[in-house]
Amino acid sequence: KDTKGNITSLAGTTQDITERKQIENSLRESEERYRKLVDITPDAIAIHSEGKVVFVNDSAVKLMKAENENDLIGKPITEIIHPDNWQTSKDRIVRMLNGETGLYPVEDKYIRLDGIEVAVEVNAIPLIYKNKHAALLTARDITERKIVETELLKSREKYRSLSLHLQTVREEERSSIAREMHDELGQILTSLKMNLSLLRRQVEDKTKNIQPYQIVEEINSTNRMIDKAVKRVRKLITQLRPELLDKLGLLAALEWYVQEFSKTTKIECEFSCSTDELILGPEAELAVFRIIQETLTNTAKHSGADKVVISILKTDHEFIFKIKDNGKGISEEELKGEKSFGLLGMRERAELIGASLEISGELTKGTVTKLLLRS
Repeated sequence: KDTKGNITSLAGTTQDITERKQIENSLRESEERYRKLVDITPDAIAIHSEGKVVFVNDSAVKLMKAENENDLIGKPITEIIHPDNWQTSKDRIVRMLNGETGLYPVEDKYIRLDGIEVAVEVNAIPLIYKNKHAALLTARDITERKIVETELLKSREKYRSLSLHLQTVREEERSSIAREMHDELGQILTSLKMNLSLLRRQVEDKTKNIQPYQIVEEINSTNRMIDKAVKRVRKLITQLRPELLDKLGLLAALEWYVQEFSKTTKIECEFSCSTDELILGPEAELAVFRIIQETLTNTAKHSGADKVVISILKTDHEFIFKIKDNGKGISEEELKGEKSFGLLGMRERAELIGASLEISGELTKGTVTKLLLRS
């Protein structure tokens, strides 16, 4: 300055900051690229430090059903992690921050801002965020996967139970057939053998004057036993597979079975079919027959009905088999029952031939079973 205090010259230093500015620009670009990458990833990403959320990406906002990231920033982590899992999650995070490895990924449960529970698969790593120790978490929504896994587990258990039930039923059927063969056919054949042996001795015994009518009576008695044996054999064969199904087709087999069912159970049956022919193929015909057979069996066992209407309708695109009774009906619990093996078996048979099975009922108003098969 001069004697009057006016500035007459300046002294200063100049520093080249080109490289620093380049670094700052590169860092800014890097941060922008990182932020874009973080925001477009489908997994929710969050950073929490000192027990609070300090950073979230767009996927985390969507996962937690928040309006924007401000709804989550500063939120205590205890309000996000499900209370049942909080202590375990906290201990795991502390161990991770202390350097322990192999703790992730894990399955966890979060509570969204709308209060809905969501299943997530969580991964985590430690990092320094704004000069503080923090944890970076990634979370993937696995709610749908868990639902599918649960349904698959239920399905496996259901089919395992069905398999055991079918084995039990098969053994019971074998025991029943063996018992009938032993008790009835065995006795008939033994009687036949005894009759023939007695007749042979009588014929060979020259000391006895056997009259022709006596021989005829023995032969007639033997024929009656043979007829009885044939009827029993036919009954056993029909239980295993109806002869009419192979010889005359599904329609004739159903008409015969409905008549036999009505005679045996004293339940009035109405049977109608809109077509004179019902040709579906061997596998489909057997499946349809067994489904209707099982339906009528269930009606006799459980419904308390005294009338059943069986109708078959052929449209341009499908066959509709309908069985309606006037019994006590069936509840939703019974339809969904884990031990309803008869219903489960019917549905399995329907699926195998590409058909759909619909069962509905109203208490005191009966049950309706519909089998729909594309023609």
